[in-house]
Amino acid sequence: MAQTMCWDYLQCKNKERCPAFPDNGRSCWDVSGTLCRGQVQGNPESKRDDCISLCGFLEKVVGGKI
Repeated sequence: MAQTMCWDYLQCKNKERCPAFPDNGRSCWDVSGTLCRGQVQGNPESKRDDCISLCGFLEKVVGGKI
């Protein structure tokens, strides 16, 4: 079964512009400058809380739910 990537989970329309594409779709929270809802994010340390509270992708991946 194929694993869900962040761009699919978030229905990203600009995945080709995102630094997480194509190799870090399961660990996007560890990539600087990713695009989240069309906005460029900072470094992993500065965006991690938002990734957990606003996105939910990190929590679902770590929890084995997707």
